[in-house]
Amino acid sequence: MERRRPRDHFTRVLSRICERLDASSASEIKWTDRFFEEENRSVVSARALWVVGSYARGALHCGDLDLVIEATTSEFEGRRSVLPPTRAICRGFFKSPPDVRVYVGTPHENTSGLAFDSARLLWSSEQPDWRAAIEAILPDPSAGRFPRPTDAIPLRMEQLDTDIDKISRLVELEQARVVQWRFVPFTEVVPAEPAGDTEVDFCRLVTSFCGKQTQRLLPYLLGAFRSESDWPEHKWRRRGLEKTEFRNGGRDVLVGQPPVLVSRLETLATCELALIPHLTQRGPNGIWFIGRGDEHPLVRRANDIRLFCLVEEDGQPVEVLCSGMTGHEGVVFDVFFSESAAAERARSDEIEFEMVTKVRVVTGRDLLALLSLADALYLESGEIALTHEGRLLLETDKTPNAIDVLDSLASLAATGSPQH
Repeated sequence: MERRRPRDHFTRVLSRICERLDASSASEIKWTDRFFEEENRSVVSARALWVVGSYARGALHCGDLDLVIEATTSEFEGRRSVLPPTRAICRGFFKSPPDVRVYVGTPHENTSGLAFDSARLLWSSEQPDWRAAIEAILPDPSAGRFPRPTDAIPLRMEQLDTDIDKISRLVELEQARVVQWRFVPFTEVVPAEPAGDTEVDFCRLVTSFCGKQTQRLLPYLLGAFRSESDWPEHKWRRRGLEKTEFRNGGRDVLVGQPPVLVSRLETLATCELALIPHLTQRGPNGIWFIGRGDEHPLVRRANDIRLFCLVEEDGQPVEVLCSGMTGHEGVVFDVFFSESAAAERARSDEIEFEMVTKVRVVTGRDLLALLSLADALYLESGEIALTHEGRLLLETDKTPNAIDVLDSLASLAATGSPQH
């Protein structure tokens, strides 16, 4: 539940903020470029400050204090400086007070992506009497906060690398059951120590390459993902050279200030997103899982497909690590269009390799989960590349898109005939 404070509390906060602008309307701000990881310095000048949201409408209790600051940059060390990120501007001018949201721009065009019709000008170089401006905003017992698209999501916008348009679209997809989500607060997670080679190696990697804030998440990640009842079983690994992105089976795990990359759910490589902001005092602290809903095109198509695979005695699919003639490697699963063909392979493997396996039917979400772990599929006759690695392994010209793969599997499964 959102914490709401009395209006007087935010009036005192506003007064301190405006006093800082009176003392200096320009600030030299140090900030780090997230893409190039370079430290920058910019001289930023404040031109005007507005209060918006429920406080501007006179609400007696507010969850946040929403401000819009118009800011410009000037030359620094002989060159034009770049406008820093919003967080850096807030920190440089106001020292990042709690429960204060700052957007850069003007009331009608700013970094929130929203237009604030009820904005009240508090301070500007032409109108510096902010005390009179605050007094002119009369309390209104009937005023409250307007509903926003962000109300539907479990995290604050400041915890995510996104914008209001993307969140609005995500909410529409959730309402249409194209995506679905759940939030697991860390208060419901039992922090865990690494157990087993996979978790030990993962924690060693994170400790070596990632920042302290990401390292603080490790016990919660291990505890939370261990309690997930996944098939197939999910294993941890790093995603390329990323410091804030990992893989847990077919999940993309994004930490820090994660982007909401919902378009990845349109590929077979990702069956779910797990967004995990760094721990903060304000929170919410937890994991936002975003997956495909029942009306997602891939789910609906996969529900029409019935295939078979071999599983080991623990119920996990038989995973084959293959190497091609060119030296490229990839994870491959054998899939079958009939139970009898799968059972025949199981008998053959037991005789030839003394390997005991069972047959499992895979359809719907189980099928998508299996495909998210595979670089390629071996069919009863023929093969399909699913990823770039699979394409290199099989030495094929291209990788088909997700819906084309499912269409091919559906057609073959319906006839029970192998691909030639």
